[in-house]
Amino acid sequence: MAAKHAGEPASVRKWWQEPVIILAHQYDAVMSTEQSPAAIERLVRWKRSLGFEAEHLLLNHSMMEGSVGGDDAAAYLFKNRHGYRQDWLARYLPVAQQHGLRVIAYFNVHWFKTDTFPMDFYCLDSSGQPKVAYGSGYGVCPRGPFLEWAEELAEDLGRYPIAGVFLDGPGEDTCWCAACRRKFRARSGAELPASAAECPPELAAAFAAFPREEAVTFTRNFARGLRRHNPEAILYCNGIADGGDGWSMAATAEVTNFIGAEGGFIGYRPLAGNFPFEAGSAAKVLEARAQGRGRVIFSDCGFKKFDYHAHPKGEIARMYAGTIANGASPWFLVLRHAAKTGGIRAAVRFNRLIRQQRAALTDGESLAEAALLHSPVNLALAGKAEGGSGDDVARREAAAGCLAVPRHYREFKGLYAALARSGYPFDVLEEANLLAGALPRRIRLLILPGLGAVGDEVAGKLREFVRGGGRLLATFDSTLFDQAGRRRADYALADVFGASAEGEVLGPSSLDYLAATQTNELTRGASQPVLPCPEYWWRVRAAKSARALLWYHQKMPRRYAALTPVSKSPAALVNKFGKGLAVFIPSALGDHYLSYRFPDERLLVRNAARMLARAPVELSGGDEFVEAALRRGADGAVVLHLTNWASGERPATRAIPLGPLGVRLRLPRGFRPRSAELAMARRKVKLSVRNGWACFALPRLEEYEMVVITKDEG
Repeated sequence: MAAKHAGEPASVRKWWQEPVIILAHQYDAVMSTEQSPAAIERLVRWKRSLGFEAEHLLLNHSMMEGSVGGDDAAAYLFKNRHGYRQDWLARYLPVAQQHGLRVIAYFNVHWFKTDTFPMDFYCLDSSGQPKVAYGSGYGVCPRGPFLEWAEELAEDLGRYPIAGVFLDGPGEDTCWCAACRRKFRARSGAELPASAAECPPELAAAFAAFPREEAVTFTRNFARGLRRHNPEAILYCNGIADGGDGWSMAATAEVTNFIGAEGGFIGYRPLAGNFPFEAGSAAKVLEARAQGRGRVIFSDCGFKKFDYHAHPKGEIARMYAGTIANGASPWFLVLRHAAKTGGIRAAVRFNRLIRQQRAALTDGESLAEAALLHSPVNLALAGKAEGGSGDDVARREAAAGCLAVPRHYREFKGLYAALARSGYPFDVLEEANLLAGALPRRIRLLILPGLGAVGDEVAGKLREFVRGGGRLLATFDSTLFDQAGRRRADYALADVFGASAEGEVLGPSSLDYLAATQTNELTRGASQPVLPCPEYWWRVRAAKSARALLWYHQKMPRRYAALTPVSKSPAALVNKFGKGLAVFIPSALGDHYLSYRFPDERLLVRNAARMLARAPVELSGGDEFVEAALRRGADGAVVLHLTNWASGERPATRAIPLGPLGVRLRLPRGFRPRSAELAMARRKVKLSVRNGWACFALPRLEEYEMVVITKDEG
């Protein structure tokens, strides 16, 4: 939960540079404004009783009213020059401050009622029709007259002693209103194309950059207005981690204090079979993009699309676990009518844990030694237009997809799941981290999940990493295409992989097999020698320096045919390069595991990671159910986070308790442990230390445990 000026002593850190427990802006099925001082007092006391220290305060309830969605621009609950119902904020704020509840105003800047503005305020499609959001109400354009309107409203809001503002928006939709057409013409000297598909190649970059660059201008202008009278007010926005490119987060670093994403907004589709690691994945991506800012994961107690029905304990506990285990602060939406459910009681318990362990969670630094690469470049080339949210407002115009068979998005999720279920700690990094020279020295292993498109500069960074002693695990088409999606003659890292590409991509197929005919460091523990072949794969020619670990069977002619012989084409290679080592698996293994969950595929990923870099955490007794994250707090404590994924079908009512578990973790150099505590169970645990490894037994693991090992300063 590091923020700007990380590492400063507690006496210097500002409140937002420590973990913050934030209550969401909605808590009742029908929102109301308590008018009497006694009613306001009861409301604030209830919020504090749940353990929340800050809140997103909804200062316009009109989006929840009437048959048309979105805000009424004259229905605000604070005094401003554009229109308001009452100055309720002036009555509420002193009570909240008296009880230590910080008020962060929730401010919607993307969705309004259809009759609240002139038409030039709204986001228009290329035919001139306003764009509908959430099925009702219109999106607003942050580049037209709404830009000045919002800055003026921000200035009026900043006259109140609020803690800050959360911006829900601005939207990055392409818009064809008069202001957008005029601004695009002024920037590019050309008319705004009618769509990404119709955009001439010479305008493609300008067309893609225009809406997001103007959205950044909106955020900067809003910050200017807000801080004109309240210079200490924090500001942050809703962002996208799952599928987003992070550009806007980086471009607003100077004016925002947090970055956030909806990692705990789940239930847009039935949960059975879905990727369950949304909160943790979002927190890891945000950490890669933070540039010293705090991170917030937004979690909703309700099933999305069934918003007023709360998730059970198992789902909510894992939202919180994924958040705090990866250094982020929780934002949680509570429904008062569901306050006694197991899920919300679990949230209250996590809130208490965060308060009790604040020192161990503040300025948390990961101690993982492996990093999985998340690639905005590949997501853009694949034409992925939407983020993880199932709402229509997350969508943008996207150019036609490039690459032969783009698989990075699913490879990333599949390898993420395999590593998490293997208890192997890892971070997430992006190309920007490599280019900025921001690769932590502790990282010994980089994992490229179908990173097909890689620029020459990034490829050079990866090559030098391995040459200097680093380890590399790459899958599918990694580095076969340049940054624009054009195929190279061979892999950019062919010398590192010890392999050259032959022919074109093979597949799709669900009939073919891999041959684990030898027991080696990759196949050790496999249940059988015949393994499913991923849906897509490449044939490669091995260099003399490389050693094959796995082979393809010859292609099957059809179903219900005799198993074909093992081919001479390697399906996995290990190659020494410089002082380092690389394992290359030229198939979409992660994609396949994401679909089928074959245990042997998880074992291949786990073994590949372990043979390249021994994990700093080793677990016994958890099978494939325990995820581990290892971090260090500002107080010097080593903190191990363990999440239990054993449960029945999703939505998970609870985790199936596991234990006893054997735990070994490598301590940082020079670290002498004083004591160890199971923070969730609230009991001490006995450690034994040998050769820099701490060992202990965990009697029982329910949904989550946080093991805090304090440092002996003597």
